[in-house]
Amino acid sequence: MIPKGLNTNHILLAVEEMDNAQVVRLHEDPDQYEKHHLMMNGKFYPLGGIVMRAIWYATQTESQLGDYRNSDEIKKAVESLGFVVTSERIIYGKKGNQYSATSAAYGWTLYSDRPLEL
Repeated sequence: MIPKGLNTNHILLAVEEMDNAQVVRLHEDPDQYEKHHLMMNGKFYPLGGIVMRAIWYATQTESQLGDYRNSDEIKKAVESLGFVVTSERIIYGKKGNQYSATSAAYGWTLYSDRPLEL
């Protein structure tokens, strides 16, 4: 279960720490696998690592990823804080009346005049 005190600031601190430590590498390598990624500022962060660090900021205690095995629960908790979490590594966008979906792993982009759901 995700600690009730976990908030947006804890997630942002964890992202900042990963950026400063240049830990953000998993999202760049298509051969690596993590079910969910936090997408922020055009980068994909391993959701499990972000949440583990954010929990430390929230509780000041170390936890094991195994303590939070339900990645769908983690995804919902982080999304409820207003963050974008993706499983597909697909970035959705809208410019004017045109919608787009871009694959971060493969570099293709689809365009449509209505919202895309992949």
